[in-house]
Amino acid sequence: MKAVMVILFCVIAQLSKAQITFEKWLGRVNYDDARGVIQLPDSGYAILSHTSSWGQGNFDLQLIRLNKFGDTLWTKLYGGAGKEFSSSGVIKSTPDKGFIIAGNTYSYGIGTPANFNWYLIKTDSLGNASWTKIWGSSGNDELKHVLPTSDGNYLLSGSWLMSGVGGQTKGILLKVDSIGNTIWGDTLLSIASSHFMWACEKNPNEYVVSGYTSGSNGSDAVLRKYDASGNMLINKIIDYGKAESATTVEPVPSGGYICSGAHGISFGYDPWILRLDDNLDTMFTKKMDFIYSIAIASAKEYSIYPQGSGFIICGADSNKLMVRKTDANLNTIWERLYGGTSGEMAYEGIPTNDQGIIAVGNTYSYGSGGDCYIVKTDSQGMQVNTVGISPIEPEKFSVAPNPFTDYILIRGNMGDCKKTLTITDVQGRTVFSTLLANNIEKIDLSHLPNNIYIIMLFDNTEVRRCKLVKNK
Repeated sequence: MKAVMVILFCVIAQLSKAQITFEKWLGRVNYDDARGVIQLPDSGYAILSHTSSWGQGNFDLQLIRLNKFGDTLWTKLYGGAGKEFSSSGVIKSTPDKGFIIAGNTYSYGIGTPANFNWYLIKTDSLGNASWTKIWGSSGNDELKHVLPTSDGNYLLSGSWLMSGVGGQTKGILLKVDSIGNTIWGDTLLSIASSHFMWACEKNPNEYVVSGYTSGSNGSDAVLRKYDASGNMLINKIIDYGKAESATTVEPVPSGGYICSGAHGISFGYDPWILRLDDNLDTMFTKKMDFIYSIAIASAKEYSIYPQGSGFIICGADSNKLMVRKTDANLNTIWERLYGGTSGEMAYEGIPTNDQGIIAVGNTYSYGSGGDCYIVKTDSQGMQVNTVGISPIEPEKFSVAPNPFTDYILIRGNMGDCKKTLTITDVQGRTVFSTLLANNIEKIDLSHLPNNIYIIMLFDNTEVRRCKLVKNK
């Protein structure tokens, strides 16, 4: 038993040392949110956001560069006098250590400012724009996704409003070279509206693209495979008798692809995930059980990426930012919720190189209300460090010692009102709860078994949490 506990302590110590965690909200008085995130070779992050707090127009695109601890290194703004916006997953790194950003603009191109166009921005490593490109028609044309390809080019997925067809959009796929010149394109034809949503490259010079097209039941999911010259190799239409869409598609290391989407009837879509083989044949589908509010199938409000032998899903559940870990069959291993009382969500969450997860979205509970929300967790979705505290603010919540044996000392400088202390195990079950009347209190936890816990301190307006380890 003693040997087992020594091993457990070593594992916990290694995880605590290796996995950096934090929680941040960034913004000012007006609305800001975070739409996409990538991790960089220095273990820092680049985040693409919308901001109405800074810039020229009522919304601009904002590139935020963070170090591995979540500290802001610099920000850059892109846009004009009109509004700029983006979907999710629309920032990628490039071989020259710069970035490629896919967005949309009401400021530039045909049909603006009444309508919007595709807006592609290439930057250097410091976020300075090297070049920009605009595509579009006289109507609303939305760029959904950009994929840097292995041959040094870019694949763009989106839709254009077609002239002469009232209110109908057509999915558009463009491959452009390293300076944005068009190499080839394809259109997703349908009886009404269609969209290309996402693309990935599992095998060199083969691209798998997801989207949806109008069908007899409202919409059908579409998955296609192209070669580097634009020849379509596979075309799959998925119709299960309701409205289906395929939003994102990503390669799975064990083979095939994982695809997020929606399934249901008008204004009643459910989150729906497809597991595909290498030929884009469906291995299985699964309707997910998290609460999902979506008006149209062309939106992306949750993400799924492979991690280890399973997957991580990030989005929203019960009005909180959600991170969920599943096995290979999409069965939930654990789920964590983050946020306060006013509402949070994640647009994208990705695995990190320390086996953790970073999720980005927006928060109405913290900051000025309507701020970028960034949550970095360890491999179990927990946060080792005190969260939500700027380095220039006084410490609001600390626990010592940690790891502990019998007692912990709580320091909770969160105002004079009574505070609720809650401790849960890694499955989310409450194992201890009490009211704290003082800012410093000693708590007897000798009855708890050796384990990893999460400790949370609540008052009327704030919640603070960190990981707690008992080792006797």
